Amino acid sequence: MADWGNIPNDLATKIAEHFELLEDFEVFGFVCSRWRSAAKQAKFQANTKSSTLSVSRVPWLMLPEKDDTSNQRRFYSFYNQQVRRVSLPQPNPNEKRLLSSRGWLLSVTEKGKNMCILNPLSGAVIKLPKVSFWDQAGRGWYIYHDIYGTHYFDKFVLSENPSTTSDFTIALVLSEPYLNSSICHEIVSFWRNGSCEWDTFVECGDVYFTLYQCHDITFYQGEFYAVDDSGNIVCFQFDQSGEHQARLIKESERNMYKDQQLTIINYLVESSDRLLLVCRLKKLLDQIYRTVSFEVFELNIHNGTAERVVHLEDVAIFVGSNSSYSVNVSVDNVFKPNSIYFTDDFKVARHRHWYESNSRGTDMGVYSLAGNHIHSYYDGPFHYSKIAPFMWHEP
Repeated sequence: MADWGNIPNDLATKIAEHFELLEDFEVFGFVCSRWRSAAKQAKFQANTKSSTLSVSRVPWLMLPEKDDTSNQRRFYSFYNQQVRRVSLPQPNPNEKRLLSSRGWLLSVTEKGKNMCILNPLSGAVIKLPKVSFWDQAGRGWYIYHDIYGTHYFDKFVLSENPSTTSDFTIALVLSEPYLNSSICHEIVSFWRNGSCEWDTFVECGDVYFTLYQCHDITFYQGEFYAVDDSGNIVCFQFDQSGEHQARLIKESERNMYKDQQLTIINYLVESSDRLLLVCRLKKLLDQIYRTVSFEVFELNIHNGTAERVVHLEDVAIFVGSNSSYSVNVSVDNVFKPNSIYFTDDFKVARHRHWYESNSRGTDMGVYSLAGNHIHSYYDGPFHYSKIAPFMWHEP
């Protein structure tokens, strides 16, 4: 009988190049160390090429843990309906706020003392400088060190995958409470790999954009775009001297929704070279805010117009506490096309007390644009976590 473990490395790599899902690479790598090395090489080549070799971005669902100080995290694969338990690098006995973007996790420990991004599969870790907050009471910049420090990190977005390039930038949306008030003021901070400090936007000057309502940010055609709860969209721009400005792309339509009982959460998603505005409509039902529908618009970043999208073709969109993104699902037969998969991401910081006594992370499901209906996609064990909830993760 032939010893398949001894086939040449280049042949094993060639075989692995035909895989499309991360799960296939893993099964292949379990055979022996030679095949494991070939799988890693093929996956790296696929991720660095814009060809048919590109590994599918079909996501995993990161599950909450009962213990927020645990160094273990579970990822649910819809491809084989299995849960994979991963030990995160940088163990720390404190609570960890975890947010996901491009296969990496932002990890912020209790009181914001330690920040890093890490790859849960490769074990790679990149340490980050501390991010400062602006005190509206006049104390200036400071590092937040209260018991809820981890709660104020709302969104983490990578411009590129650090596994394939060192030229990447991180964007953070952070909530900062006013002193003696339940109202939160938000800031947007950027860090370019290799920099010693964060570049922070506290306000957007004359641009009609409320940072204290900023909900989502995305990287599109070389620049970061953000949207607030009202639907205003800005582009953050940096010049060679390091100066920055925010340019208004689209102003909100004040009377877009006449139902005053609706709460709107906005997302920005790149899909097939288009920038999409995804509007999540929530309503108070039986004293719990529930998602009732979604609407999608294609944005023209040059003239600020938005055109309604009635069909996403073979695309599925994934939104929540992760960085928002889309996937072509025409060949995987796992996720439904023309659908929006969502997790519960009601603002933890701004509505902390209401959030804990309200939906408690249960507002999650998949919305069909064709059928205008919502159904469940996960029926496994459920646990509620304030700082590391259910979220989508690109493996």
